[in-house]
Amino acid sequence: MSVLRAAKIETADCLLSMCNEDTLNLMVTQVAKYIFGVPKVIARVYEPSYESMFRKFGIESISPIQLALEAFLDALGLDRKPGNEEVFRKFGVPLIFSSTRIVTSLLEE
Repeated sequence: MSVLRAAKIETADCLLSMCNEDTLNLMVTQVAKYIFGVPKVIARVYEPSYESMFRKFGIESISPIQLALEAFLDALGLDRKPGNEEVFRKFGVPLIFSSTRIVTSLLEE
């Protein structure tokens, strides 16, 4: 908390927590939001399955893995519609935007 106080967190409009540990990002954003009253807090989340935990605590999160997956799907020209969740669960990504047949064949190659 001393680091947050030194940064004058009580006057901040926004806090971005981008530490290398998801649990630390959760703690920092919770302290900023619920103790210091920062109106907008966002945490980087490495483990996509943790995003739901952040949501439960009212913390907005961004997952670089999820963003990278979406960029790859865009680059492959795959449609953004629900597809085969099993394929993406192998990668720890809960959200699917692609066609089962296309993605499955890409993974088998």
